[in-house]
Amino acid sequence: MLYFVDIGMISGVPFGIEKAQIRRQRFLDELSIPYRYIALKHNPNVNQLQDYKENGYDINNVQLMLQVFTDLPFDDYSYDKKKFLEELPASPLSIEENEETNELIVTMESGDIYRCLLFGDRKRIFLVKHYEKNSLKEVDYYSTQKYLSIIYKDIEQDGVHFLENSEYNYYNSKGEIVLKKIIDTYTSEKYVYNGKTFDLSQLLEIYFQKQGIINKDVIVFERIEPKLYPFILNHQTARIAYYLHETIENYDGEVFGFIADNLSLIGRGIDFVLSTEIGQPDKVRNYVHQHFNQKARVYFVPVMHVEEHAICKIRKRNSFLSVSNLVPGKGIKAAIEAVVRARKIISDISYDIYGDGILYHELQELIDQHEANDYIQLKGFHKNIMTKYSDYEAYLASSYSEAFATTLVEAMNQGVALIARGNVAIHQAYVDENKNGYLINNKDYVNGLAEKIVRYCRLLEKDSFAQAAYDKSLELFSYKMVQNAWKKVIVQEQIESI
Repeated sequence: MLYFVDIGMISGVPFGIEKAQIRRQRFLDELSIPYRYIALKHNPNVNQLQDYKENGYDINNVQLMLQVFTDLPFDDYSYDKKKFLEELPASPLSIEENEETNELIVTMESGDIYRCLLFGDRKRIFLVKHYEKNSLKEVDYYSTQKYLSIIYKDIEQDGVHFLENSEYNYYNSKGEIVLKKIIDTYTSEKYVYNGKTFDLSQLLEIYFQKQGIINKDVIVFERIEPKLYPFILNHQTARIAYYLHETIENYDGEVFGFIADNLSLIGRGIDFVLSTEIGQPDKVRNYVHQHFNQKARVYFVPVMHVEEHAICKIRKRNSFLSVSNLVPGKGIKAAIEAVVRARKIISDISYDIYGDGILYHELQELIDQHEANDYIQLKGFHKNIMTKYSDYEAYLASSYSEAFATTLVEAMNQGVALIARGNVAIHQAYVDENKNGYLINNKDYVNGLAEKIVRYCRLLEKDSFAQAAYDKSLELFSYKMVQNAWKKVIVQEQIESI
């Protein structure tokens, strides 16, 4: 059994690791390798399992780690609002339904207020916010009954009061608390189970014991944080692998500190590494040998493959896109500035940006400042982004670092040319200069990008760039190539099939 363990959790739209998980299912199924996806964090969302299904996950192979500590289902949301009203501690002063917010608002004589979020049928409840003296006290989540309560407390810091979640209580079918997560501002989170207190690593060990894990199994960490180090260092049963989705070096050629810390676990807990970046296995082997005197087994396993198909010949003229989380390392601000400069020369340029993140409002303000809303637009997340690539001629890839860059590969396979920051290794691997795109020198990047945007718009042979981009995607990531990569791991690591 392969257990793929992820710190995070998808919600709504899968990116990066989630897309990788969805796509690898096909190869593991064909090779008859049993597997399971384990999410360590559960951010309760009544639509979450449905999101998994709609995005392509085989739901039978997905598990929230905390599910194994309760006997309640997470796919049957049938808690009736009539039942909730019957279970109130006293008769309510008033009951009101707000159709706009889809809420049932219950006010008690004590002044307590319950705001109940309803399903579309307005008969079932999936979340209740309990306010005491106008302050949030508790949020309860329901499936067939209450399965989770998040307790809030008032915190004072430098004379400022704010609410902070301090405790998570998970219930069983008898209404008993079977697992408690305690959050403290100054210490790491703790879990109370069967009257004993554990950290996350210890709880994860209990989880795997409940799975009946054996020494032939492999636990693959998709992301590693320091709080998982005790588990990796101390686990004695299964082998442990690290799926390296990140590039290990920054643009100065230095290994990121957190990556170096993770790689230091090779030979002390981590048995082998999977890497998504072209050329990175050798870098990892050399770094681990030089700094830790260990011989690392590292396999190149791309996160996706591409298909053969006819590419679209009709696209919006001089149209550009980016698909990205809107965070500082993605360089979207520089791309916007470059498009604004290029637009002064080429009057019909358009640039659409798909994604969301902490810089959304800052980027919108930048667009407003340049009065560019008629040709630069923030499109937000798009659930079916694969249907959009063929509308555009070229992709602006301004990230400072990438490992696999899934959206670039998706775009290439749809015949989209790449205009990319040149000192990023993966961009160098994907772009054949003057054939399927351009690489931009990092020095004076904005002006350089603007110049290449103009140059591309004036191209007479855009169709040849589109065909070259498509051909490059097949050259690098054909189905057979990715299948063989997985076969190599399975054979050399002696992972058993069903």
